[in-house]
Amino acid sequence: MKDISYKHELVMANDLRLNNEKNVPVMMLYDKIPAYKTKQGEAVTVETVFPESFVITQVVHSGMQGEDLMVYIYYYDLEQHKVIYKQVHHQVQFAKLIGTKGKELLMKTMDDQYNNFELYLAHSFKVGSDPEIFIEDENGKCIPAFNFLGSKTDKKNLYNYGENKCNIYWDGFQAEFETAAANCLEQHSASVQQAMIQLEKLAKGYNKKAKLSTKTVMRIDQDVLEAAKIEHVSLGCMPSFNVYGMSGEVVADPRMLPIRPAGGHIHFGIGKSNHEQVKDMVKALDAILGVCCVSLFQKYDDPVRRQYYGLAGEYRLPPHGLEYRTLSNAWLVHPVIMNFVFDFARKVLMFGQKEFLKKWNATEAETIACINNCDVTLAHEIMERNKDIIVKLFKAAYAQFAGNNDKAFEALYKIFYVGMDCIVKDSTDFHKNWNMDHSLYSNTDKTARNFRHNIEAIIEIAKKAA
Repeated sequence: MKDISYKHELVMANDLRLNNEKNVPVMMLYDKIPAYKTKQGEAVTVETVFPESFVITQVVHSGMQGEDLMVYIYYYDLEQHKVIYKQVHHQVQFAKLIGTKGKELLMKTMDDQYNNFELYLAHSFKVGSDPEIFIEDENGKCIPAFNFLGSKTDKKNLYNYGENKCNIYWDGFQAEFETAAANCLEQHSASVQQAMIQLEKLAKGYNKKAKLSTKTVMRIDQDVLEAAKIEHVSLGCMPSFNVYGMSGEVVADPRMLPIRPAGGHIHFGIGKSNHEQVKDMVKALDAILGVCCVSLFQKYDDPVRRQYYGLAGEYRLPPHGLEYRTLSNAWLVHPVIMNFVFDFARKVLMFGQKEFLKKWNATEAETIACINNCDVTLAHEIMERNKDIIVKLFKAAYAQFAGNNDKAFEALYKIFYVGMDCIVKDSTDFHKNWNMDHSLYSNTDKTARNFRHNIEAIIEIAKKAA
């Protein structure tokens, strides 16, 4: 064992795993770790060599149980500028650096990672959603969803997507629907499309002039509020958590609230998590995605919504991971907008998880004010300050399709800056936008419906944006 003179404490690999510790600066106690064999003589690992000092980014279970438990050590290699993993026995010890040496090593590693962060935001989790949408008549008045849909528990209006049976139901005056979570956004988008097709049919079956609405906040006439059953007017949504400790206004009598808001919540299947684990992710989603969506949705979002819910910092912790509840449902206007938002969201979440948000140039107060007030001017100021980061996040999402075509990533920035109307010709035509007469997988034409297959078309459209 080496004589470590730097301030340290000895830790076993499995302790780091059990404590879910990330970004731990360590030094090796041995020049190499010998191959591990079970009592039966089975060779489980090969002889392993690590750098003399490095930062462990994560430790995860890799197989077997009991005394033969093995773990994967993920660490950042400063010479190769990438994360590498190696398998070791769970009792292998490291010298965890807890003094100046450890801080210096961690800072050097974080700076190196950040300088190339677009390469290190890989993920394997599923994404899903439970969007709400209003139905309106030919005069723009709300057609209450409870007039033609069952409740969430009734499960009267299921639709099929693959092997999934997903529910469409009333949630007060708005319709809400489940989607099939997936690693592939095209599959998730196809699930949303199937729900929209079924919902449109149900609405038109009730009123042939019914249509899906782009409104994120709908005004409800007082006579309609008075006539509705209490379960239909109640604001019975399960409370959210808020990373800043804020909450929306409390409504004592829901019949006296003349508006109803609609949300577009995003679900990340990152696994069972606690508040501390998701704090940095939620703040990153706010600071980057939330602010950029204030700009993207600038003609659709209504700040009145955020008096009651959808404030900056809102989230829940479902069993599958994290539900981010700040965004409105404006991304429903077109599948390409939805894909932009969800692709961006996944990379932003990883940006926060890796503690890169400290490089973002905006205060929490600015983020909160921008989102809660739907302040487009402030959103633009924040975006311009951080343009390089935003463009690199788009590169992280789309480099495999666009290569090093920087014009593509600049085009995406411009779309978010100018607003989604620059690529959506008619946001009210959900039937055409969602290609409801065909499969979403056929959306590879020149309409820029699918960014992955239409990068050049997107660039040309963005060039014409003001």
